[in-house]
Amino acid sequence: MTTTKNTTKGNSKGVQPKYNRVIGIDIGNGLLNIRSVTNEGRNYSLTLPSAFAFYKDVGAAVSNKELDVSKFEIEGSEYAWGEEIKKISKLQYSYGHENRYRTDAYSVMAKIALARAYMDLGIKQNDKVLIVTGVPSGETGTMREHEIEAAFLGKDVDDPESKPVIHDVVVDGNQIYFKVDAVKVLPQALSTVLGRYLDLEGMVEDDDYEEMKVAVIDIGGGTTDLDIVDNLRRLNEYQSIPRGFRDVYNAIREQITHDLPGHQVSDYKLLDVLEEGKEKKEYIYLHQNELMALILRIHSTVLFVKYQWKSRNW
Repeated sequence: MTTTKNTTKGNSKGVQPKYNRVIGIDIGNGLLNIRSVTNEGRNYSLTLPSAFAFYKDVGAAVSNKELDVSKFEIEGSEYAWGEEIKKISKLQYSYGHENRYRTDAYSVMAKIALARAYMDLGIKQNDKVLIVTGVPSGETGTMREHEIEAAFLGKDVDDPESKPVIHDVVVDGNQIYFKVDAVKVLPQALSTVLGRYLDLEGMVEDDDYEEMKVAVIDIGGGTTDLDIVDNLRRLNEYQSIPRGFRDVYNAIREQITHDLPGHQVSDYKLLDVLEEGKEKKEYIYLHQNELMALILRIHSTVLFVKYQWKSRNW
């Protein structure tokens, strides 16, 4: 996701910017990413699970240490989300639903993400804010873009006359009002290439991409999306493979459950183990059967990608 320069002070030509702040928010199938720039010009980055809990499911602490989650009060309901949300066993996921962008879970997740970003960035109620997000190329130009836009704006997607609303969210007892002025939905593949073409100031960093043909492989939670961006233009050759990281997690989880009946391991726990090993530069030791399951799932996905693109002329 490309970070956009904070333009609150205007540009060198004295032209007043259309928006005070641009925030990138990606509510993915597993992780939620937020990117922007602070008032001081520092990069703002937040990555947390794309899931929340009803606050009643947080549970009481048996010690003095409380979970690092915030309480979000939205339209009469109380939700929890924060750095330790994955420690709560009963989570509400914003993915895995038919028409996910229309669901209450996606709407709540969008409002939680907006409230957190607005608070962290110190955005004022009268600031003009642009939200930038993305969709797989297969959903570009479809009703899905309007559904995402409606979720962030607070509009009724089925009512053409519906107007953006002032969001009202109470975060840890602090009531905040905020609005979104516009939502820009980009094809994810194009956003990936633009993130390398431009620097953090929005200036051209590598002009080779202007004449380059780039194959973009986006391995998500449930799918692997294949795209081609040629001369900074996305071609209409999008394909999606119904396999992703969740298949890898499921392979390991099935073997763990087989070896240890009744033992439950969430996607986020498996991700923690992999991330911990990466940060410490250590090997992740797996049982032979778990390792074989992992290798087979990854290998099958690689073969599928090769098969899909074997006839393409590069």
